[in-house]
Amino acid sequence: MELEDAMSIKITGTEIFTDKLGQLAADISHMNKLALYDAAGYVADELKKALEAMPTYTERNEHRLYGATPSEKEQIIENFGVSRFENDPDGSKTSIGFTGYVRTPSKRFNDMVPTGMLMQCIEYGTTFRRGTHTISKMEKRIRGQAIQIAQEKLTKEIKKVMEE
Repeated sequence: MELEDAMSIKITGTEIFTDKLGQLAADISHMNKLALYDAAGYVADELKKALEAMPTYTERNEHRLYGATPSEKEQIIENFGVSRFENDPDGSKTSIGFTGYVRTPSKRFNDMVPTGMLMQCIEYGTTFRRGTHTISKMEKRIRGQAIQIAQEKLTKEIKKVMEE
């Protein structure tokens, strides 16, 4: 049995779909930044709340200190923030953390201690300070929500492009 008529299939609308995919490819870097911006903002806000709730002490006569002095706490919060967004071959990136120094007495440093180092001592503890685990507890609690915020933003941006 021979086929006398050739079968043909005509597909329409592929140009529109191809154009939308091209637009997505061109805009994906910007979309990633928007999603990262929303997620980083959420994480920074939640961590700032955790820092504001961090325990403080006023006297150094305790056997092991817990938390920070009110002055240290204030300076830690002031030195907390989100870094600039950077382009990376894998996408955009940023970090949330501490900059600068805190004025506090120390044997190793004259009168100023790097904020990140002091916060690490408060977080995990030292021989004379119990760890508060303020940041690690908060990080575990908010990680899933931050990912969800980024996914929702990215989905929203993709839908905007596809529906235009």
